[in-house]
Amino acid sequence: LVEAELSIHPYLLGIWLGDGSSSTPRITESVFDVDGLRDRLISFGYDVAKPSENHHGAANMTVYGMMQKFRELNLLHNKHIPAQYLRAGIEQRKMLLRGLMDSDGTINKKTRQCSFTTTIPALSEGFLELTRSLGIKAAALEKSEGEVMKVSNGATYIRSLAWQISFSC
Repeated sequence: LVEAELSIHPYLLGIWLGDGSSSTPRITESVFDVDGLRDRLISFGYDVAKPSENHHGAANMTVYGMMQKFRELNLLHNKHIPAQYLRAGIEQRKMLLRGLMDSDGTINKKTRQCSFTTTIPALSEGFLELTRSLGIKAAALEKSEGEVMKVSNGATYIRSLAWQISFSC
């Protein structure tokens, strides 16, 4: 597939799909990673607000001037990977994958097993299509809701229905 004219940089779209507000072009990121992410987005030519720390150990930052582009792609309150991004050039699709993995992905360093987790069915389907379009064999596992989960800081939460897509590169 050939490089496409995309209105939102694929990396920004990937980051926003994973860690963005569904109603605005605002991204929430760990306080440890937010400055690096902001610098990266600025290097792509975006005007990005200085991060403001919230009470959960994360920081919010808005990408200015993008609301109309998100509307035009029907992304607001409808997170999904638009078709033109799934049919874009290989480097554009790789950048989208990088953004998605940088937001909601993990890797096991010993096994080199990668995984991406989402609670949005359309995003899980799009992620599977994206990886497969890059020649990556991926498998999805549905995680049932209701299980009590513990996070690294000791807090617990009740898991929502989610999809975990796993693959190796």
